[in-house]
Amino acid sequence: MQPTIVWVFVYAGPQVEAEPLLAPFDQLDPASMIDGNIPYKEVNDAMGGGVNSTLCAPNRTHIVGTAGLQVYNVTTERQIYDLFNSSVAEHPELGGTRVLHEGYAVQGVRDIPSADSAYPLRDDFLLM
Repeated sequence: MQPTIVWVFVYAGPQVEAEPLLAPFDQLDPASMIDGNIPYKEVNDAMGGGVNSTLCAPNRTHIVGTAGLQVYNVTTERQIYDLFNSSVAEHPELGGTRVLHEGYAVQGVRDIPSADSAYPLRDDFLLM
């Protein structure tokens, strides 16, 4: 079993504005692509994290850890992918495991000096 890499992009604006930003990803020749608009309140469901998803199924163990980063590191990303792949091969019961990377627009956070806010981890732009 090989892992599947899934990208979900959420853009707060018209699809026509998002298309040029996402064009480089479209050119990667994905095995599958779903394109379109969904209401904001359905975003979590579309990403597989909704209340009725397998992620929220009863009697399942969830181990969650977060690392906050400033930039993506291609070497580390490859190491994560290889470790995940070898771990699932060695332990097939991990087949439903997810490694989630989240990146958000951070300009609003960066516009406020750290000393003016108690908001933690202001420099962590990427959540792994």
